[in-house]
Amino acid sequence: MVEISQLMARFRMMSPLYQSAVVGILFFLLYGLYATFILSLPYLEALQISLYSAVLFIVIYYFTSTIIMKKRSEAEIVKGPKKGKRKS
Repeated sequence: MVEISQLMARFRMMSPLYQSAVVGILFFLLYGLYATFILSLPYLEALQISLYSAVLFIVIYYFTSTIIMKKRSEAEIVKGPKKGKRKS
């Protein structure tokens, strides 16, 4: 059985595009089930709403993660490596 820590490590190693696709598919499935069973929407309407929401979620997740990663890399360039990660 795969542990959650291993899954999270694999997830972090993915590019932001693949991360957003994986999270978007999970969001689509969960929101589709929620709209169908909890909100009692018809199947076609639940499918449309969950697809629209998943695409919106994917786009927002992708852009925010790329912006955050870009800022982190710029901060590391300015500050240099952290203590313990310096080459001797």
